Amino acid sequence: MKNRNNFKAIGASLMLITSLIPSTVLAQATLEERKQKTAQVAKLYNMAEKAYRDGDVDVARDTLQIVLAEQPGHPHAIAMLKRIKLNGSQFELAKKKRLFSSVIIKEVDFKEVNLAQALKILNQQVMTASGKKVIPNFVITDPKEYLGDERIELQMTNVPAGTVLDHLMKKTNTSAKFGKYSITVRPRSSQ
Repeated sequence: MKNRNNFKAIGASLMLITSLIPSTVLAQATLEERKQKTAQVAKLYNMAEKAYRDGDVDVARDTLQIVLAEQPGHPHAIAMLKRIKLNGSQFELAKKKRLFSSVIIKEVDFKEVNLAQALKILNQQVMTASGKKVIPNFVITDPKEYLGDERIELQMTNVPAGTVLDHLMKKTNTSAKFGKYSITVRPRSSQ
């Protein structure tokens, strides 16, 4: 009788253990799924953050939307979306300026040209050097006609377009402001 009770107790224990195994395995599988999902959300957020730093605001915004679809309360994604809403256009302009400045002009040889002519030549050189990926579209704004017809001379080789533009701005006492579709050049004395 004692053996029978032991067998019953062992049988009951085995039944309890076998009933717990599937729920433990299921809990382990759910835990692994959550870890994978968390890792995926973190990876997506890091991609959005890199796109944001690079000035790819649209890519960052779209990626953050995916992050928030997976994890609606993600605090960093929410904060970054707010920053994009407030400062997104500034990052796009900074990206445009970086792209412009990264174009290398093989040879600059301005002799006896005025600012408008120099900018027209620089515009063509940037478009050619970048394979038409960067199109500056210079616009000169000079309503009070501060800019005369002074002649510019500038010779340089293998130089970033941003450096050429900076030299032109210094030589003519002008400033350049990057916009969404153009770069506006105006005299410093008119600002």
